Amino acid sequence: MHPLTRWRAERNLTRLEAAKLIGCKAGTIADWEYRRRFPSSASITRIVRATDGKVTASDLHTSYRKPEQRQGEAAE
Repeated sequence: MHPLTRWRAERNLTRLEAAKLIGCKAGTIADWEYRRRFPSSASITRIVRATDGKVTASDLHTSYRKPEQRQGEAAE
């Protein structure tokens, strides 16, 4: 599961609500969560701030590795 998806689920946030907190569009959140796009460095900074550090740059980078490259995570 993508770290943003997990964070949103824990807080019962929609993509629109998360997008408002992060400062982007809901479609951008979907692109990140479906791994169609990787957040820019500026977006990563906004994500970390909006999530109070619950989602880190490392979390985001790890989530974009192939399942066999991820440590401690089952293949999706």
